[in-house]
Amino acid sequence: MRWIPRLRFRLAFSLVLLLAAVVPVRAQDRLCDPGNEDCRSILINYIRNETQAIDVAFWFMEDARYTNELILKWRAGIPVRVLIDPRANTDYPLNAQRLAELQAAGIPMRKRLTSDILHWKMMLFHAQNVVEFSGANYSADAWRPTTATPYENYVDEAIYFTSDTAIVNSFRTKFDDQWIDTAGWTNYANVAGSLVRQYGVFGKDPSLNFPPEENYRTRSVKAYDAERRKIDVMMYRITDRTHADKMLAAVSRGIPVRLITEPEQYRDASRMWHAWNVDRLYMGGVQIRQRAHQGLNHQKSVILYDQDSAGGDQPMVIFGSSNWTSPSASGQLEHNIFTTKSSIVSWFVSQFERKWNNTGGILENVDFVPLPPDAPANPVPADGTGNVATSVRLTWNGGPWAHLYDVYLDTNPNLATPIAVNLAESSSKTQTSTFSYTVPLPLRSGTRYYWRVVARTMALQGRSSPVWSFVTAGSPPCAGKYADFDGDCSSDVAVFRPSTGTWYLKNSSNGSTAGYRWGGPGDIPVAGDYDGDGRADLAVFRPSNGVWYIRYSKNGSTKGMQWGGGGDMPVPGDYDADGWTDLAVFRPSTATWYVLSLRTGATTGVPFGVPTDVPVPGDYDGDRKTDIAVFRPETGTWYMRYSSTGTMFSGQWGERGDVVVQGDYDGDGRTDPAVFRPSTGVWWLYRTSLGPISLQWGGGGDIAVPGDYDGDRRTDLAVFRPSNGTWYLWLVAGITTGVQWGGAGDVPIIARQ
Repeated sequence: MRWIPRLRFRLAFSLVLLLAAVVPVRAQDRLCDPGNEDCRSILINYIRNETQAIDVAFWFMEDARYTNELILKWRAGIPVRVLIDPRANTDYPLNAQRLAELQAAGIPMRKRLTSDILHWKMMLFHAQNVVEFSGANYSADAWRPTTATPYENYVDEAIYFTSDTAIVNSFRTKFDDQWIDTAGWTNYANVAGSLVRQYGVFGKDPSLNFPPEENYRTRSVKAYDAERRKIDVMMYRITDRTHADKMLAAVSRGIPVRLITEPEQYRDASRMWHAWNVDRLYMGGVQIRQRAHQGLNHQKSVILYDQDSAGGDQPMVIFGSSNWTSPSASGQLEHNIFTTKSSIVSWFVSQFERKWNNTGGILENVDFVPLPPDAPANPVPADGTGNVATSVRLTWNGGPWAHLYDVYLDTNPNLATPIAVNLAESSSKTQTSTFSYTVPLPLRSGTRYYWRVVARTMALQGRSSPVWSFVTAGSPPCAGKYADFDGDCSSDVAVFRPSTGTWYLKNSSNGSTAGYRWGGPGDIPVAGDYDGDGRADLAVFRPSNGVWYIRYSKNGSTKGMQWGGGGDMPVPGDYDADGWTDLAVFRPSTATWYVLSLRTGATTGVPFGVPTDVPVPGDYDGDRKTDIAVFRPETGTWYMRYSSTGTMFSGQWGERGDVVVQGDYDGDGRTDPAVFRPSTGVWWLYRTSLGPISLQWGGGGDIAVPGDYDGDRRTDLAVFRPSNGTWYLWLVAGITTGVQWGGAGDVPIIARQ
């Protein structure tokens, strides 16, 4: 109950204090660097020397020395008021003890109510006409060196004491504003009677900045934009991109920018946008160093060296409690100063140069080196998942530091080429949020896919996830391909006998045989899955009239379609990845490819090659679409037009006299260039994933008939020997076998991709 008489005492003194406050005095400024000075002793001496009133406001107070001294002054009859924010107790439990001590002593206390915190760190000594404010919290380690060696172990701060009456009066008024505010504040302890001002109402010194009423960001940005020479920054936390953007803009217009920042913030997951901004600044040409000494870099200051075009430099320093964060700009209660006082500017310049150049006898700061992100984790589909839809959305957690992603997806576990690059996180990212990417093309059914994600920071430091896999739902896409007449994903041994127009099939699934009359002399067999039912259909191309005659396996129905003409070469394939074999011809006279999609009816004409080229269609880029490609015998060069990108690739593989036998020999979902050399019986394979290899299989007079005869999705070496009607198969597993099927004059059905 001692507060009421003290209130009366203060009210009686109000006129005297008011008059004293407006009497001009010689301004004195004192800056203290806790790296080599005992700033705590200076502050405690002010507390001890005060004879009229002390006002205190803080985010947190941990050091009991301050509460002890304040309580002693209170007990000595000196009024003390304290503004607090108990929400700090969660992260700073010692603060709760200090608040309890002040409360138990009977000191009046009011607490912050709004969603944004009280971030002031100030004390006002009325009789001494001094205010202290800075970014330094009232903790044991923030106000003096921890060891006897200067700059070895300390908290970077710039603690400001001033008796500049305009500044002190501004704080008198701002403190009173908060004390009597009943919307943003409520009584915490020991407040009796009406809430009244203890000082007069003074105009604010124009150098001061008090968020949230005044926007720190807006005023700072105006100064950044005006800078004509250089900018030096010490900043504990940088999560507001506007400040970073303005530094990058300054660099782009030729203004050098140096930054000293805090490494703990760089890897504080709860402040992950700090790293995003620092990495961007690094990539944008800002020179960055970071704390190397023991302790913490908690300072918030910006030195601007020339603020206008007048002759000579017009410097300014911005410092106080605001970090480069959105709450510090216009949410939290902050106090900052934008000062052009030459003595203050000189002090900050000297301090920065010492820290930057390590001239204090200790390695205080080192060059910033960007760190990589965490490896992406928690994949969806999960590793090993089956029955995944062919339209797939890939999802993962990139961790707090990744902001860019490259996605790799393939049927080959040796993932080398990304399907998407530089996928960017949005501003809604959190440390636990996931990122998703929808694969733009439908995947193959019944197929195992491998995928991984490479995460990168804004400094382009990368880290890869493990390789994950999943299996898509449905039947494997090999069904109906590679001369697969029974739909078991294995090529069947089959021949076409032109003399009678008869097809003889030997099914791999059960060994059954069948014969069908379809076609005649002069027809070219072009088996394929023309109705998308997973089984190859009997089909011939008749060069004399350019008609394709198809006998559908689904129901035995037949159809004739004109597509092409005399001199055209049939090149059927699935050019649109719809699961249906399309009609296609290569016209040597004009070196043009003509494609008709059986499912959609769409037609395409593409000039590609020269008249002497041999067409070699295949899926060379692994996108499930047949690519247009040619082999040029005179040079042994392959030319491929990737359907996925429209770009052309070429490479030399083979020579004149070789027979083209393209196929997927390594099972990676891509067609490999390959030739069979009849003169030696050697197969020359250029496997896209496993590298080149040559193998001897067959001899003179043999016809190369590559196909996937064991259903392992890899093309096997095989030859048909007309002299004895035998098929000789060399399966990828190393198994060799001979199958008698057909005879002289028969045309072996070559498995096509």
